[in-house]
Amino acid sequence: EEAEKIARELNDEARLARVLHWIGNAYISNGFPSRGMPALFESYQIAERLGDERLTLFATFWMTAEMIDRDPRGGLQQMDYVIEAARKYRRREVEAHALAKKAMAHARLGEFAEARDAVEQAYEASRKADSVVNGADVALMSSQAFLDMGDVRSGLEHSRRGTEQALSANGLECAMYGHYCTGLGNLHSRNPAEAQRAFESALRLLTDNLFELRGSDAMANEVRAGLAIARFLGGDTGAINDMESALANADAVGDDYTGAFIAQALGEGYTQLGDFERAKQNLDAALDYYRRNEMKPYVARALQSSATLHEAQGRIAEAERDLAEAERLMEDLSL
Repeated sequence: EEAEKIARELNDEARLARVLHWIGNAYISNGFPSRGMPALFESYQIAERLGDERLTLFATFWMTAEMIDRDPRGGLQQMDYVIEAARKYRRREVEAHALAKKAMAHARLGEFAEARDAVEQAYEASRKADSVVNGADVALMSSQAFLDMGDVRSGLEHSRRGTEQALSANGLECAMYGHYCTGLGNLHSRNPAEAQRAFESALRLLTDNLFELRGSDAMANEVRAGLAIARFLGGDTGAINDMESALANADAVGDDYTGAFIAQALGEGYTQLGDFERAKQNLDAALDYYRRNEMKPYVARALQSSATLHEAQGRIAEAERDLAEAERLMEDLSL
């Protein structure tokens, strides 16, 4: 911070870009990425004006990681550039992060062989980086990839490993994400009690460390959404109101991926409650997002939810149509 003050007083953009880059990295490398983003992106803006590719690399990774939620196919192409540049400048942490996020994108698209290959490469790069928090991040992104591939056991193993590593280094935001991944894994295996415990552990980290975890609002909303879904699956039908609130929050910040995840859960919930109009509205929204982004595993699962709705409505032909398409996708994916 003292170096930043001096660089600003000198109006020395080159030094300021480097200082801000280090400030951003200090937070991110220690497991507090949200707190590092303002400095990192100001550094990026200056470095881009100065034509310093080395200093734009880390911010470019984070922007590309966010792009994968909106457009996994397009994000993959940009992530290959990040990986190439990270190798050029021997930035092993960025390379490992980018490969792990690439694995997530491939898994979302149903390209499972490519996803597993990217996971292996990410771990190899992370070992060379020799950073506990980087290793935790790789494990947690790998957890998400395995869950999307239908391998819940591997997903939960990676989330356990990543959470333990993050906590050992006091990387609290990463640990919060780790508990979230564990909650997701238990939702996948229809174990709402364990899922609820994991999401509650994530929220305890947040409430016990409000200053350190300031800026992690998007992650907090994802955790609250997961907790509401787990509560509903555990029999608390009133939790559907919290799911609606989480969906509104996701929509407000343009978090389409989380919005689709919540919408599908709401569709399933309203089907169970017999509110078929709201169920259809939410399931159609989720399916539209998944189809537009070619997210085949998600399409298959949402079609199963749609089939359940149609069956409950007595629309058997439509239920059979949805199930047939879901089964074709799952067979193609070996899901």
